[in-house]
Amino acid sequence: MIDSIYIIIRKRKLYEMLQTVIALYKNAYGGLPRSSWLLASIMLINRSGSMVIPFMGVYLTQKLRFSLTEAGIIITIFGLGSMIGAYMGGWFSDKIGSYKVQFWSLVLGGAGFFGLMMLYTFWQLAISIFVISIIVESLRPANSASVAEYSTPENLTRSYSLNRLAANLGYAIGPTLGGLLAGYDFRYLFLADGFTCIVAGLFFSYWFKPSLKNPPKKVINTETKDVKSPLQDYLFLSAIGLTAICVVTFFQMFTVMPLYFKQECLFSEQKIGILLALNGLMVALFEMLIVYKIAERVSQLRMISYGVIMLILAFVMIMLSKNLFIIVLSIAFFTFGEIFMFPYMNVFTINRSTPASRGKFIGMYASVFSIAWTFAPLIGTNIAEKYNFMTLWYMMIGFNVLGLVGFQILEQKIKKRHN
Repeated sequence: MIDSIYIIIRKRKLYEMLQTVIALYKNAYGGLPRSSWLLASIMLINRSGSMVIPFMGVYLTQKLRFSLTEAGIIITIFGLGSMIGAYMGGWFSDKIGSYKVQFWSLVLGGAGFFGLMMLYTFWQLAISIFVISIIVESLRPANSASVAEYSTPENLTRSYSLNRLAANLGYAIGPTLGGLLAGYDFRYLFLADGFTCIVAGLFFSYWFKPSLKNPPKKVINTETKDVKSPLQDYLFLSAIGLTAICVVTFFQMFTVMPLYFKQECLFSEQKIGILLALNGLMVALFEMLIVYKIAERVSQLRMISYGVIMLILAFVMIMLSKNLFIIVLSIAFFTFGEIFMFPYMNVFTINRSTPASRGKFIGMYASVFSIAWTFAPLIGTNIAEKYNFMTLWYMMIGFNVLGLVGFQILEQKIKKRHN
């Protein structure tokens, strides 16, 4: 009898806990405008088709028989085009509107992927990849500008988190499906990527074109109305520089760390894939909850500083042991560093801009990721090859300490201006 009562009590407590968790998720995702969900859906469709670039090195070396050097040059060219595209996407968003930039980026980018599979020489591919990367990467700042346009100030951070959630899910789906398609024929990657881009563009046109006859004019921030360009905002430029340093260290997880897992930890490819997938899974599970609970109670720069501390702890974990449990802890610290940094840096960027200059600010912020993605593997592989992985981890900790100190100084300067 006592055992039965104990079981009933345990079941009731478990049920109550489950109800609490469900309510928390409902509150975290509730209250967002329909437009935020539609923009996130566009991002999910588009990023779910991101198959060509992750497999570009394999395609060039195995299918087209390019050398590793030639493949590396073409991938670097994609990164250079991405930098230009990220900034131009923001610039054109201010000039002609974020709607046109997003629509044409999706449609022309999709057509570009269809054409790419019919090119075979080095120079054909190099020039085409450069042009296509400019087109497709102009989507990100334009999409971010739309999130700001259609969100409210109190929901802005959560709206960006929802967009990041969609992008992370898309990046998890795309390469997974891409690996299956590549097993049959590499051309299917180009077809799938092109198709999803165009479909996302058509959905975007259907959902948003009518409402843009009278686009919403939301002034998220009034503190920097006199700033016409990000180049005039030295506090913002300082934050961008510090972010670039920290993002280079964060991208080691996706570029150099898999080599470390393979060569030093002797993990299988399947285990490495699962470890990297944990990042996207944890972002999906926890980011919206964390942003919802913290909301605006902590300043953006303070949250970013907490994120940098998480990155430092991630590298410390990597250095401590090659044990799988410690490695998983390291991935968790990387993920929470990302969760604390990126959505709040997005909002900081919006808050430094005016409606007329928002695209330029977002474009400059988006270009940080393209720059970091280009240089992170070059820095990481060269240091690891010339010295060793341990030296690389020490250097990444040093970069993050520099970033942490910089963000602390920046926060104090902004506080003094407000006082």
